[in-house]
Amino acid sequence: MTRRYDSHEVRRRTISAGIKLFIEKGYHKTTVSDICRLADVSNGSFFNVFRTKNGL
Repeated sequence: MTRRYDSHEVRRRTISAGIKLFIEKGYHKTTVSDICRLADVSNGSFFNVFRTKNGL
């Protein structure tokens, strides 16, 4: 079964994960892969919604 891509849900989970990791590790030590892993989204989905980590 294919998972449906929901950009609003990806955005919500990614922002939440990013905030958590930026607080815990700092912006420069947090990678996009860290954010994606915590948010349970693919790197491709991340970059479809946000062009860069800075865009987050």
